[in-house]
Amino acid sequence: SGGRVMDENELSDEQKLEFIVDTAELYSCRRRIRQIRARLRSSAGEADSERLFSEATELQRRSTELANRLSSVFAE
Repeated sequence: SGGRVMDENELSDEQKLEFIVDTAELYSCRRRIRQIRARLRSSAGEADSERLFSEATELQRRSTELANRLSSVFAE
């Protein structure tokens, strides 16, 4: 989908750059969430489970926000 936005003439260079950065952050958040889930599954009684769960929750919120923002680029 990244190639498609680069062809959009109505997007400024700044908007295109924001799109790329947001996309990279979204995939980074999703990767970290997967890592946390795997760690939580493998070590059920770990002392930092609550911290990891909180981090995953915050990352999921950010991921949703980024996905919504990226979706709006194509809705304009």
